[in-house]
Amino acid sequence: MDAIFAQPTALFLDGEKIAEESFDRACGDRITLDTKIVCRRCTLLAVAYSEDGRELAREEKRPFGDAVKIYAEADRTEVPADSDELVFIEISALDREGVAVENANDRIFVSVSGAGRLIGLDNGDSTDYEQYKGTSRRLFSGKLLAVIAPCKDAGEIRVSLTSPSLEPLDITLTAAEGAPQGLAGNTANAHSPADCPDELRDIPVRKIELSPERRELDPEHRSVRLKTVCRPANAAYSDEIEYRVTTVTGIDSTRAAVTERDAGGVTLEARGDGEFYLRAVCRNGTDKCRLISAVRFTASGLGSSMNDPYCEIAGGLHTLQGGDVTVGLVHGAGFGIGGGWIGFENVDLGMAGSDTFTVALWSNSNTPVTLRVYDGTPADGTLLGEYEYALKPIWQQYQSMTYRLPCVLRGVHTISFGSDFRYDLGSFVFEKRAKETSELPASSALDIYGDSFTIEGGYVTGIGNNVTLEYGEFDFGKKAPAKLFIKGRSELAKNSIHIIFAGKESEKRILCEFAGAADYTERSFALEGITGRQTVKLAFLPGSCFDLASIRFE
Repeated sequence: MDAIFAQPTALFLDGEKIAEESFDRACGDRITLDTKIVCRRCTLLAVAYSEDGRELAREEKRPFGDAVKIYAEADRTEVPADSDELVFIEISALDREGVAVENANDRIFVSVSGAGRLIGLDNGDSTDYEQYKGTSRRLFSGKLLAVIAPCKDAGEIRVSLTSPSLEPLDITLTAAEGAPQGLAGNTANAHSPADCPDELRDIPVRKIELSPERRELDPEHRSVRLKTVCRPANAAYSDEIEYRVTTVTGIDSTRAAVTERDAGGVTLEARGDGEFYLRAVCRNGTDKCRLISAVRFTASGLGSSMNDPYCEIAGGLHTLQGGDVTVGLVHGAGFGIGGGWIGFENVDLGMAGSDTFTVALWSNSNTPVTLRVYDGTPADGTLLGEYEYALKPIWQQYQSMTYRLPCVLRGVHTISFGSDFRYDLGSFVFEKRAKETSELPASSALDIYGDSFTIEGGYVTGIGNNVTLEYGEFDFGKKAPAKLFIKGRSELAKNSIHIIFAGKESEKRILCEFAGAADYTERSFALEGITGRQTVKLAFLPGSCFDLASIRFE
């Protein structure tokens, strides 16, 4: 095979070869050499060879520290006066060892005097909207380009480069005598205070170092402390670090949460099994993310974390799937041509539950598509319904539609979506019902305890002596409920039930005497003066024999 088609590449760490691979440029499907090393200060050297061993190219990367001084290199030192010729100055930053800081982002101020003028300043960052015609820009990936033009008269061109955080640098160029061309302009970049932040404050964060005590979490080590260090140490925005727990693809995850934060770092608590990442984000005084550091964690032995359906759940967070499923737009999931389904485990719809959901889809079709919704999975669950999505498509943009389920779902469920059509599911969210005004099944009580009782589906039956059902906190606000409705049945002529309302400062008990009924019957009991936040309990007195179906306030 010709040498141009088969080229081995070797990677050296501090002079020692640590990886080597040959690439078939004619028919191969790999073009990179990938390897992992322990992070430490070292020199990496990549060398490409021909098939017969001749060196074709090399690239060396040396470790660098914080930037301390400005470095600049002009493509020429002399330009004719009164001409349209230009000087391009490449500006970068060096550390104390003179090594280029390749991720430097310091702000550089450029001042030009004498026989020249600054006419352009750019860093190549497409997300940086500062003026090309300004007098300062931040380095991007350690680089900035200044464009200098001559004036009409010959003489020295003095270029001064300064930064709030770096040693300054002065460069001298020459606008040479020559035959006047009459091409020199008289405009130059101008400083606008609105175009850049306060010079003394604008020392951006270059690097966020996250140092965890451990990366594997379990029931005995549920929490972990991470130390956060920003470089350089005098960065102005180090107190503005934002933290997020995400999946590997950057979707917010419920598998862990930041529970404490201070100037030195954060405490991370695992909430469920699996892989997740802690991301530290710095905007460096802008409205966009400018810097991200991430640490990967795994948790085991904790069980599955819960999904809150009353906050948007991204399609990309599905934990079950079948059929033709692909990655969708912006954290979504896509159904392929052959159709498929995705499932979300541990969706906690709570005590009040919900029967209304909103789903965001993108379908590049002018004809309606169908979405199937399951309680469980298509294989072992219940089909709740098929829903038509018929919005006119907007290119690569999710649009939302709201649908009603045939029943109220309460508690923890696996919710699955399936389709035979090709489209992307971006997210879904359920409409939260207020438990203060909803019918609450007996079994949805947060805690049930006492001498004798049985939980059967949504009912609590055979309630005997000293049984208590705790329904947690209700927020009745300023408008007190007028009635409590209890649905139940009993062979006894009368059952005595104490309704206990516990507020922040006082407790109130109301005795409800429920007359016997052979079938489940709803009876109402008057209430008065129950306002604000109250925890609610139902306590059955000795001698009870009761089957409870539900309660509700009105």
